[in-house]
Amino acid sequence: MNAPVIHNNQENQLFGLVEKVLSSPTPDMAVIEKMLDMQERVLAKQAEMAFNRDFATMAQEIPVIAETSNGHNITYAALETIDAVVRPILSKYGFATSFRVEHPEPNKVKVTCVLMHKDGHRECTSMELSADTSGSKNAVQALGSSVSYGKRYTLCAMLNITTAKEDDNGFAAKPFCPLTVEQTQMLTGLHSRLNEFQQQLFFEQFGAIESINKSMFTKAQSALNKLIKQGNGNANT
Repeated sequence: MNAPVIHNNQENQLFGLVEKVLSSPTPDMAVIEKMLDMQERVLAKQAEMAFNRDFATMAQEIPVIAETSNGHNITYAALETIDAVVRPILSKYGFATSFRVEHPEPNKVKVTCVLMHKDGHRECTSMELSADTSGSKNAVQALGSSVSYGKRYTLCAMLNITTAKEDDNGFAAKPFCPLTVEQTQMLTGLHSRLNEFQQQLFFEQFGAIESINKSMFTKAQSALNKLIKQGNGNANT
């Protein structure tokens, strides 16, 4: 909490010195330029430190993202899926992304992902690709496909994102959509009929009920009913 005060004090001291030089009968503009240059470097360093601090904290919240799209006999995490997962996390810590697209050569694109922080610092990573002429794409579609590919890979590289095939437990993240009130109440009611051992088994597979993705509701409900039917919980109450 004290860091902004320290930064403001440093800025105020620098501005005070500039005012003092300007108010002298013969102000030395060379000195003023050096002082302003120093201030610019100080502010840039502070912005970089804030970027690094917030990025380190944010990185702990970015999950492994589920590969829910299919193409060319592979599974992958589509750009819109990745964006839906990371955008709220980026916003929480004062980050935003943008992309630049250039054409260094005919039939080639250069995609640059820019990660910006609210304090002004930014980092970039780029990728050059040839036009994706696979299938029956026309020239525009081929470049568009490469741009989409470049955005996906540079965003993952910038944020150190990993993707994985969606497993049976749903551990690979999907865009989070919370359960409805009715769904939460239904799962909670079923959960209350389990003994402690069964509740632990359910937690190991799905986590806390309030953190279950809406897309996992049916699977969680089936798991609870299956545990109840085993006869070890309070199935008859």
